[in-house]
Amino acid sequence: MTPSSIFIGQQIITDVWGQPPSSTAGWATSVGTSGYTTNCNGQTIIGGFEKFGNFSWAWKQYSGLLGHEEVSVQADFYFIDSWDGANSNDSVSLDIDDLNVAYVHYEKDSESSTDFCGNHWTDFKKTYTLGPFPHNSTTIKVHWTIGLDQGPADESFGFKNVRIIVHVICTPACATCFGNDISECYSCNDGWFLEGTTCVNPCPPAKYGDPATNTCKRNSICIFWL
Repeated sequence: MTPSSIFIGQQIITDVWGQPPSSTAGWATSVGTSGYTTNCNGQTIIGGFEKFGNFSWAWKQYSGLLGHEEVSVQADFYFIDSWDGANSNDSVSLDIDDLNVAYVHYEKDSESSTDFCGNHWTDFKKTYTLGPFPHNSTTIKVHWTIGLDQGPADESFGFKNVRIIVHVICTPACATCFGNDISECYSCNDGWFLEGTTCVNPCPPAKYGDPATNTCKRNSICIFWL
């Protein structure tokens, strides 16, 4: 199962994460459903030298997304060897659920002078965050298409540290949340008060709603000694 976590109104799904990655499984690629990883500069990546060149692609479907209206996709991109830049079709395309949403172009030597894997040309690694894009399904298909015009021994592409950022919809009572239910709140909108992780109105007995913090607080008891 692909790891998922919640961080202040965002569900974060991670894949091919860390070194070594906890998992590289589940991808359908132009070189098959196995044997699609390489090592670049000490990092295990999907694709790479002699794997993803012209006519290459990779996709994976994820499930378990909370209710949302937008997603963003982040990944580390590895541009390896002789990318020809904007004057060619040397690019990476992102489709979400078979709808194209983004292109990224690169030209060798434009941002790096280091040869760290592949052949003798310079290589470049960069973390891209693409989006947010409209989306509201409980599943998502992330599909990379590599628009290179030469084989993977001449120019290639790889990626890792994939993050799917799901912008979770809070209920009207919640200002920030970790789910779609009124009991999954970090903080409350005006007129509601946080009790545990639930926004309520009124607060439970022996508590009152503090409008300065939108939280339930315990009533003070004053004792007077005579």
